[in-house]
Amino acid sequence: MTAPRIAVLVPTLESAGAERVARALAERFAASAHVTVVTFDPKLSRRELARAGALPWAGRVPAGCAHDHLPATGSGIPRLGVLAARFAALARRRRFDVVYSFLTYPNVVVAVARLLGRGRYVHVASEHALADNLRANGRGPRLLAGALPVVYRLPDHMVVVSDAARRSLRAAGVLPRPERAVTIPNPIDLAAVEALAAGESPGAGARGGDGPLVACFARLHPQKDHRTLLRALSLLPAPFRLLVVGDGPLRAELERHAAELGVADRTEFRAAVDNPYPLMRRADVLALTSREEGFGLVALEAAALGVPFVGTAVGGLADLCDRLGQPTVPPGDAEALAAAIARLAAARPAPVAPDRLRPYDLPAVADAYRALGAAR
Repeated sequence: MTAPRIAVLVPTLESAGAERVARALAERFAASAHVTVVTFDPKLSRRELARAGALPWAGRVPAGCAHDHLPATGSGIPRLGVLAARFAALARRRRFDVVYSFLTYPNVVVAVARLLGRGRYVHVASEHALADNLRANGRGPRLLAGALPVVYRLPDHMVVVSDAARRSLRAAGVLPRPERAVTIPNPIDLAAVEALAAGESPGAGARGGDGPLVACFARLHPQKDHRTLLRALSLLPAPFRLLVVGDGPLRAELERHAAELGVADRTEFRAAVDNPYPLMRRADVLALTSREEGFGLVALEAAALGVPFVGTAVGGLADLCDRLGQPTVPPGDAEALAAAIARLAAARPAPVAPDRLRPYDLPAVADAYRALGAAR
């Protein structure tokens, strides 16, 4: 039997949650299929791409996978049209049997490309956002979100990463064919996390002594609400320290806010790293203070590592924490967050039972995606 030809489309191969999920699934698929990972950020013209050599994250192409980067500059609808046309041409050349796309913009690119190129491949679109998130980031994303009730009729299957995301999207009319939608959680490779966590931890952790270490691994973006976490630190006694790991546009602003709160000497900011697990394992408490969250992969990672975790009671994160027995606090409530952190640091809870993690293990999730790719 001929191995299927699969494409996995994702904006980049950076270390954000959805991109890590796409990389993990692509590598898993490659054990039994010909897999091409397709990206389109950073924005490059054909000439720039030819001259670029290795892209910034070239070393993150999953083992056993080919890689194509779609050249397209500009923005908005014109860029989307170029990307769709170029993906349609690539799909014809590579004769893909199945295309998995991750995140809203790639989902739209593939849906339009299949119309343009009359593609016969199965399209499985994976949506990770809540409806409010889709409209929260400027005019362009709002226009794109407005088209989803039509565009999301096109994929053969729609994957949502949590029941909260399904409820949110359906209520907003963004799942126009709910019979095609299925909830598949984001995966975690339990064996790989354990092995990677045994690696060397870069640096000693956060500055400020040897007190309890609170860590947050998230993009420096308003949605993640690091300001509430900094305020919570200011309410905790001086031995508590904070390590913030992530990239994004808010670093300078958050560093200033830490100084204004008088916790700069207990707070350390670090760029995202390919292997965060040694640092995660060093933490006494992991926290995620998002205002909205479709899933919250770090809650799973904390459970796999046996590190206490507290999240905000929002979206899919609230559902996930409930299933894993992890505490939640209201979003934006620094006092409740500080109290939860203090409780977890003082009385480390028992690790999450392995049977609670099993439905999220990578092999099970990959099988669920494969089953969709095999069905029209």
